[in-house]
Amino acid sequence: MRHKLVYISIRILFILSAIALILTAKGWRYDFTQRTFIRTGILDVHSRPNGSQIMLGSDDYGLTPKKIPSLTPGRYQLTVTKTNYYPWQKNVTIYPELVTQMFDIILFPMQIELQPIEQLLASNIDLDEKNGYISTINPESETLVRLSIYTTGFNRLSEYLLPADLQNNASVEIHWSPESRYAIANFFTRVNEKKNLQYSYYIDSKNMTAQPRELTIAESFRSSRSALLAPVWHPVEPAVFLTDTNQTLMMVRLDDGEVTEVLTTGKNVQPLFCTPASGLFGKARLYYSNSASATDMTLRFTELPSDETSKDVASLTISGDISSIILSNDRNNVFLGTPANSEIITNLTSDSPNIKHIPQPILKSIGWSNDGEKFLFFTEDNQIAYYDQTKNSFRYPYRSSEEEMIGSACWHSTDAYILFSVTASQTPDRTDIRVIDTDGQNYLTILETADQLPADQSVDTEAPLICTRDDRLIISSMNRENKSFPYSFFTAAYN
Repeated sequence: MRHKLVYISIRILFILSAIALILTAKGWRYDFTQRTFIRTGILDVHSRPNGSQIMLGSDDYGLTPKKIPSLTPGRYQLTVTKTNYYPWQKNVTIYPELVTQMFDIILFPMQIELQPIEQLLASNIDLDEKNGYISTINPESETLVRLSIYTTGFNRLSEYLLPADLQNNASVEIHWSPESRYAIANFFTRVNEKKNLQYSYYIDSKNMTAQPRELTIAESFRSSRSALLAPVWHPVEPAVFLTDTNQTLMMVRLDDGEVTEVLTTGKNVQPLFCTPASGLFGKARLYYSNSASATDMTLRFTELPSDETSKDVASLTISGDISSIILSNDRNNVFLGTPANSEIITNLTSDSPNIKHIPQPILKSIGWSNDGEKFLFFTEDNQIAYYDQTKNSFRYPYRSSEEEMIGSACWHSTDAYILFSVTASQTPDRTDIRVIDTDGQNYLTILETADQLPADQSVDTEAPLICTRDDRLIISSMNRENKSFPYSFFTAAYN
């Protein structure tokens, strides 16, 4: 009898153990406080760098990357740490039978060193953070300047000798085509605070045998300088679009000056931007505005090459001429800005694009994230803000104090963090580089530039920051005592 009871007990224990194992494998766990089985969740933690310590509350869960199973549903304080790095912390929610993924955990080093780029000294510069080009301009003689174009790895891409005069507070602006091959280099002089276009050159950076072409003397641009100041590029050709005196949309090739009529439009038309061909039967599109009044504008497009037809995209309420146009990398989302108000249009190529009005005046527009889902800008009340397309909402992760001014910003390569420069009002020579995640958490000062820059230099706060794909920061500095070559460059790795 005793042997029979032992046998039955063993079988019952085996069955219960098997049930427990099956439930555990399916994500269930016995909760002794509730005295019942509960469904659990999984936390999947990845970080840069790997090998960082994972803490949930006060419990140690080892090193990243790691999947942590059988967690009771609820909120946890997740902390990730590593020696010589700033800690990362955020509240996470575990859901039953689901995997919570934390893939955008970036630990920033406590010591970041600025490295000078010795070979790059310039009398003037242009930084293109979107295309990743750095251009320097230096006088070669009284009538010639040397324009050198570098990648963000500081490899020289091309170099040109151009007839131009760098006197009278001259400056340069370079506008790149969508595929980053062609460019228009505009040289300005400033007299009595007035900025005047002096020269404009067309450049083909992939064809070093082609001589730069001076555009201000071309017949097509004599009455339409705006086509040079804010060029509307063809998606692939070395050509821009403009509206002539008869309100006809024209395409002008910059390499040979050939002019092609695109569309006879009527009054109050402004070409805005182009999108490339997409899909098997898709065509490139030229988008343009047609203003019915000072505040009402219709956004339209015509396909390229044009068949003299156009289609309405959206009706917008915008005051004044559009002065800022920024397309996402996939060219499916666009920011349209005027001094008074701004609009964001997403899903341009769909049958029903989404239009979002920015609710407050913009101080500075920065640009789209690498994935094209978020648009970053500064508000007039000194906030860092962005529009999130996936959530169709505006977020405000940072507001500066009255004693400081935000200079510029750029997206981290993961799009989960914003790096930005801040200068104290009382000490304009001291500029800090800070970082914050898109939820407004993990706010850090990662670089105090005044401690590392030479004593006679300070950060050029008017120039953009460049965040490279390999997690380097590029800043330009100014030496106001050096009248010949005031600009230099520094880079800092923060991976």
